[in-house]
Amino acid sequence: MNDIERNDPQVSLRYSMFAVSVVGVVGTIASGWLGGAKVARSVAIGAAIAVGNLWVLAQMVRGFLSRKGAVAPWTLIAVLKFVVLFGAMYVLVKARVLDLLPCAFGFGALPVGIVVGELFGRRRNPGES
Repeated sequence: MNDIERNDPQVSLRYSMFAVSVVGVVGTIASGWLGGAKVARSVAIGAAIAVGNLWVLAQMVRGFLSRKGAVAPWTLIAVLKFVVLFGAMYVLVKARVLDLLPCAFGFGALPVGIVVGELFGRRRNPGES
């Protein structure tokens, strides 16, 4: 990997999305083994929401920072993302498709995966802090 790739935000995003996905899969397998099918399904849905949320968030940040388009469409997308996220969670919990606590555990793959992706994904130069 050359110096340009090391500092490319897209490469960093790919590492983070991969790490979030791996943490979600590991959490799903572990929860299936420990808690059964419904718990594993809840964790898997939470992890899938986490990966989708990270992707949409990355697109929003890129849109906000590009300054090519107006800020208003990205603000609308941010509000819609929030409404869809909580609306989907409400419907899934109300329909008893998933349990809330295991789903929150699956969504926890987001911060854990981002940290893992940033720590182990990019190799920094020896003199770089």
